[in-house]
Amino acid sequence: MTRTIPTPSFGLYDDMTEDDNSRGPERDESEQLLRIVKQLVVDGDDRAAVAGRRARRTLKEMAPGYIRQPVLNLLSPPTMGQCPLCERFNCHGYDCPPGASAAAPAPSLRAAAS
Repeated sequence: MTRTIPTPSFGLYDDMTEDDNSRGPERDESEQLLRIVKQLVVDGDDRAAVAGRRARRTLKEMAPGYIRQPVLNLLSPPTMGQCPLCERFNCHGYDCPPGASAAAPAPSLRAAAS
């Protein structure tokens, strides 16, 4: 007699997955943290009101006069009229001295004609 090989099944893993799926979405831990933070905010507001003050909410209220370092600077630093290749003043980029930069741009037709 020959035996037939049973088809593979995940067994316990499939059962656990089906059980988890049948329960539906579960609550996230962040909801509990949000609830605790809200309780702390209400408690802080109550304590400030008893003391005759208002709770500070922003950095400007918490530290007046504090100047934050800019996170993103979209402007390039001023070069004060210097060529970015040779760092000379009044240089147009096509007449840099030899050896100033290997990445000097090729002269334009207009520059070569003048």
